[in-house]
Amino acid sequence: MTLLEHARCSEDTISVRRAALGDLDAIMAIEEASFTAPWPRDAMLDEIVKHDWSVVLVAQRGGEIVGFAVYWVVADERHLQNVATVWEWRRSGVGDALVRHVVDEAKRSGAQFVILEVRASNEAAKGLYGGFGFQSIGVRRAYYQDNNEDALVMVLALNEGEGW
Repeated sequence: MTLLEHARCSEDTISVRRAALGDLDAIMAIEEASFTAPWPRDAMLDEIVKHDWSVVLVAQRGGEIVGFAVYWVVADERHLQNVATVWEWRRSGVGDALVRHVVDEAKRSGAQFVILEVRASNEAAKGLYGGFGFQSIGVRRAYYQDNNEDALVMVLALNEGEGW
């Protein structure tokens, strides 16, 4: 079965769950393939097992880890740190499932906002976040150390009438 045929299988749905220590190798493979300045393995390990304010999620399709997300619980906010998908599964709903999980958890727990930074040049990610209603509220100049690219700060207000 080709990758495209695999993606079209109706029983091949995306599931999202909290990451476990045994997921670290798969997460790091995605991280290292996705970013020019990937998180160090020790830092990702700490996110999974050490920091009680950090949540690492994995997305699975057909039993294979095809994406992950990291977010922090900070008071009444959720700060989305990282979202990445296996290259072959990009634009197939994996990122959407991960962000939806974060937003739904934030709503259930009574959080007021979800906030994130995204590369100014990352049109795909900006489109993904915009589809959830995230709005750009500012710019962090030279935020990314690998190339000094600016980051857009985006926020999603979860309660009507709330503003940033």
